Amino acid sequence: MKKTITLTKKIDVPLSIAYQIVAEVEHYPEFVPNVKSVEILAKNDDRMVAEMSFNSKLHNVQIQTLVTFHENQSIIIKQIYGLF
Repeated sequence: MKKTITLTKKIDVPLSIAYQIVAEVEHYPEFVPNVKSVEILAKNDDRMVAEMSFNSKLHNVQIQTLVTFHENQSIIIKQIYGLF
């Protein structure tokens, strides 16, 4: 069975600033809870494949994600490999 997790968060900042912060996937370990590391595996103007490592209470988890950027509109992150 395929599972989908959707996270939506409203914050009171200009869209361009929020987009810029979220688009810097390589900096997630600095501000996203439990993200231990991020490695960019491939990148072009509107897509990126990244490997993320998370610390969990039981063990470390690694996933690969496909990140699609729609500049100053949305960032879609889809898991393409890993445990969850």
